[in-house]
Amino acid sequence: MNDSKEVLIFHDDAKIAQAIVTLLQSNVGYGIEFFGFTLPLRHLDNLDFAVSRKKYDPETQRDDLDFEKIFTDGKEAADFFLRKRREYELRFDFEAEYLSETN
Repeated sequence: MNDSKEVLIFHDDAKIAQAIVTLLQSNVGYGIEFFGFTLPLRHLDNLDFAVSRKKYDPETQRDDLDFEKIFTDGKEAADFFLRKRREYELRFDFEAEYLSETN
C-alpha cells in the first residue's frame, strides 16, 4: 500500500502559454477550453485564433456570448486566454488554493 499523497504541480503561465502556442501552431485544429464552452481558445477557418466567453442568462435560460476576441498571433491569443482564466479563476489550481486556505 502506498501512503504517499499525490502532489499537483502547477506551472507558471509562461510555461503554459508556450505549450498552448506549440499546440495551436500545429495547424491541426486543436482548441483549449475550460468548463465546456465557458472560455474556449480555438482556431478559426482562416487559421486566426478566437478567445470567447459565454455566460448563462437565467432569464432567457441560454448561454449568451459575453465577448469574442480574434488574434492572428498564437502567443497573443494564449496570453489573453490565460489572463482571462485568471480573471475568472477557472480551473483546479484556484480550487486547490482555496481548499488549502480553508483547511
